[in-house]
Amino acid sequence: MLTKRQKDVLDFITQYIDKNGYGPTLNEINIKLEMGSASAAHQHVKALEEKGYLKKLPNQTRAISLTDETPEIREIPIMGVIAMGQPIESYDTGEKIKVPLFLLGKGLGEFYALQAFGDSMDQEGILDGDLIIIKKSESYHDGDVVVAQLQDKGATLKKFYNHDNKIELRPKSSNIFHKPIFVDWGEVEIQGKFCGLIRKGN
Repeated sequence: MLTKRQKDVLDFITQYIDKNGYGPTLNEINIKLEMGSASAAHQHVKALEEKGYLKKLPNQTRAISLTDETPEIREIPIMGVIAMGQPIESYDTGEKIKVPLFLLGKGLGEFYALQAFGDSMDQEGILDGDLIIIKKSESYHDGDVVVAQLQDKGATLKKFYNHDNKIELRPKSSNIFHKPIFVDWGEVEIQGKFCGLIRKGN
């Protein structure tokens, strides 16, 4: 666990790197957080490094950098766009995003992110532009929100219901335009379950 002061230091370093593309100096941390000296800043940075949140880049003036993963953060790939209306094609962006571990349950398993497009799941709290977190799984239950890959039609995000020889992919939307999709088992591949989201602008 982090102390409040360590969290303040980590938040400042994270924001600084996001804005500038490189880490702050110890003196910049000291000035921003009014620590009294660069050596005080060094003590907090060293503690964060020992806890796995930061790493030092060798032979660089601005040597402070974030680790890819920490005890509370995991890096997962962004795999494109997912439709919340009619299916659209998803694709691998090659990008990654750091996700708080609490969005991943215990963090066990394989996860990826998709940008939501449309309004067919707004009553589930999933809005256009949200970055949704998906866990790959081989088991699904009625009511799960899943990524469904339809043959020759792309991927869509819907609630899953098993009707013996068919699967129902049901929207949950305030827009009455959206209707359930019924497909045979052989016409769909379920590629994962929704487990959390990052709201656009947050």
